[in-house]
Amino acid sequence: MKLSRLKHYIKQIMPYRWVLEYEEKRDFYAQYFAWKETNPKVEFDKDSKWENIVSIEGFGYSGSGAVVDLLREYDDCLVHGMAEGGSKAVEAADDFGEIELLTYPGGLIDLDTALEKPSLIHQDAAIKRFGKLMFRDRIYNLGAKYRKYIYLFFDSMIDDAIRDTKGSWSPMVPRLKDNIFTLRDYNKKDYYALCQQFLYSIFNQQYNGSCKYLVLDQLYLSTKMGMEYGRNFLPNMKNIVVWRDPRDIYTIAVRQDIQWLPHDTVEHFIKIMSHRYGNLDIDSKEYLSIRFEDLILDYDKTVGKIEKYLNLGEHKRPQSCLDISISCKNVGMWKTATGIPQEDYKKIQKAMPQFCYDK
Repeated sequence: MKLSRLKHYIKQIMPYRWVLEYEEKRDFYAQYFAWKETNPKVEFDKDSKWENIVSIEGFGYSGSGAVVDLLREYDDCLVHGMAEGGSKAVEAADDFGEIELLTYPGGLIDLDTALEKPSLIHQDAAIKRFGKLMFRDRIYNLGAKYRKYIYLFFDSMIDDAIRDTKGSWSPMVPRLKDNIFTLRDYNKKDYYALCQQFLYSIFNQQYNGSCKYLVLDQLYLSTKMGMEYGRNFLPNMKNIVVWRDPRDIYTIAVRQDIQWLPHDTVEHFIKIMSHRYGNLDIDSKEYLSIRFEDLILDYDKTVGKIEKYLNLGEHKRPQSCLDISISCKNVGMWKTATGIPQEDYKKIQKAMPQFCYDK
């Protein structure tokens, strides 16, 4: 029996109180309270050491990893992010992976929304989501040099904590013990200033003195909210949004049975992709829009656009990470796909013609 399955089985047969007490020793809040009791002397960095923090964003299998790999080839850039399939890149041991701090449920944008609500219950729930998000977040689990700033941000957000209460706000939550938090009364300006210093402190830990740009995978991930809103949190953020022929995304979803890309019917897929692409402005001045197919098939011109947008230096290691001879096989997959009706592709082309690549 696998260890993970054995642990799950033991939890099922253990008395509920024992399970809770074991979990409480492991949770974010217990670790935060233990840190606070040490009376730590920690301050946030006031400024970013990076000229720009670059967020590479996509829509799910849209090819954003290709741009991440491309930027690994420049001495100007320190790059975090998962290597694309077929990539020659090797991820560092302390790689951040996809960034969850801003846009995931429990992240800084979620807290921004909670501060607008006068309900103590909603605010308590929001700060707890932050704790749960952080506890499983890759950055939090990279070690103490990051955790101290996460604890400091959490400490800066809460006004009061009622520890180890018997029960919780809601009788529907079956916990023997709970913590109840109230948030400080921040106005927007002060909250964004706090978030900026928090993020600067986290990302400055990676500064090496030689690179100008920190490149992060899926940092902001929202064309719908607008990039100007995102820059409330990181004023020196630049964004590259990568999109792709939805017919190829549909092909991948069907072949790999991607559950969060619905493909039970092509109509369902079109509905979801129309939502995702609905706010994409191909000619935006707020961010750089890159078509995956152009990066692979019109390489020099598209690389030139990226270099101009980021003001990059010499491209010293072209195709050392992004090999377009491999990536070109991922363009136009829908044309030779078997087991998927061509009628499905015609429906996608009719519904989303501006995003289909037919050159």
